[in-house]
Amino acid sequence: MSKVVSSRSFAISLVIAISVTLSSCSGFRAGEGALEKVNFSGKWRLNASKSVFGPVPGSTDGTIEIAQRQMNLYIASTEVRTSGKSTAKSTYLGDGGQSFGETIGFPLPIRGICHWDGSALIFEGEGDYSGFAVHVLENWQLSPDHKTITINRQVSNDVRGAATQSIVLEK
Repeated sequence: MSKVVSSRSFAISLVIAISVTLSSCSGFRAGEGALEKVNFSGKWRLNASKSVFGPVPGSTDGTIEIAQRQMNLYIASTEVRTSGKSTAKSTYLGDGGQSFGETIGFPLPIRGICHWDGSALIFEGEGDYSGFAVHVLENWQLSPDHKTITINRQVSNDVRGAATQSIVLEK
């Protein structure tokens, strides 16, 4: 009888252990599933009238093409600024790899690190603006209807302080 109880106890313990393991994994998979639902891919247009550039002059118009492959964004942008038209290519590696390019809506070459926080893409990096080192923190969000990307950005340096920007892209 003790062998039956022991076998039964072992089987119950094994089922509990497997259930706990699967629960942990399913939470991780849910995060991956949420990521799959967020896809920034497409052709977007900068809406300068809805964007807030703060004290820094921003772009007046622009088209941004984004190709998202798994966790990474590959961006080609053409923007019109008061200084003229510019094009840029950027790569945002959402797995924490080195990301580089130019910020959208604001002429700043940058290098930094990206990661996903739920459905938001977070970028943190450095750039150079008029000879001053600039720190950039971006939070990319896709609207529930998948028609608007909002990039909330903090830009700061030791000389000019901090500025907040909100860049709006629409399909």
